[in-house]
Amino acid sequence: MNLEQELGNEMLKLYGIAKEKCNYNATRFIQMFYKLGAIETAKTLINSKNPTDGFTAMWECHCLDLTIEFLALNPKFKELFSNEELAKARKRLIDYGYNLINS
Repeated sequence: MNLEQELGNEMLKLYGIAKEKCNYNATRFIQMFYKLGAIETAKTLINSKNPTDGFTAMWECHCLDLTIEFLALNPKFKELFSNEELAKARKRLIDYGYNLINS
């Protein structure tokens, strides 16, 4: 399994957890995921000017660790993203109160 496939698997796993834990049905995310693939979906979400509905829902549920931004910062997947994308992901999480001391 390559790194993009692993990222995709993790993204779908987060989707399932978010659906169960936060009662959030991320229909647009799933559509985007199957249309664009894991990396392009993650990059689109991270590069969006404003937080997505899904990000906001995870913030409201106190589950920012279920966001694509958080997943992108995982050392395992960092090489798939540019430094600028990682900085955007980090900033969005920090702006919404997530403590990233160890990231």
